[in-house]
Amino acid sequence: MEELFALVEYCDFPVGAVTLIFLLLSFVILERLGNSPFGRALRAIRDAEVAARVFGKDIVKFRVRVLATASALAGVAGALLAFYNNFVLMGQFVPLETFKGWAMLIIGGTGNNIGALLSIVVYYVIDRVLSLYKEGIRQIINVDPIFFQYIIFGIIIILVLMFRPQGIISERPVKTLKRHILAKLRAEA
Repeated sequence: MEELFALVEYCDFPVGAVTLIFLLLSFVILERLGNSPFGRALRAIRDAEVAARVFGKDIVKFRVRVLATASALAGVAGALLAFYNNFVLMGQFVPLETFKGWAMLIIGGTGNNIGALLSIVVYYVIDRVLSLYKEGIRQIINVDPIFFQYIIFGIIIILVLMFRPQGIISERPVKTLKRHILAKLRAEA
């Protein structure tokens, strides 16, 4: 329990508040974007690209828009990282960081923002527990704790892919209006 209080004391409140605001804002924007016609088109392209092309969706334009949206979010994340660290170091961006991101998405599930957030919590809780008890782990198993951490996350990814390939929380159907409401809206227009 003392470790938890030490972690809370370590957190910088203004940085955490700004990060939380951007997290909530990004979550709301991405949820609305996923339930919009743009999000439905992206799901159609992901599930059956040829069928989406047959129905007139310009795949290249959608990919450019997705790249621009993801780049904007990555820019915000980079700004928050620089705000948190007060510097940017190119050595920070190693393939391990990419692995962490992919591991979180695989564990949480694709196409699901709540699953992504939950997997971030799961990842960092396991990471924190393993780092707190690394000396005890080293005494029980003669393995460097960092490598043991990679082994644990590899096993978790394998188990998720074997028993729950959609992730911890599966993708929800897109929220759309019911047919009679759509017909009523079209009649009014």
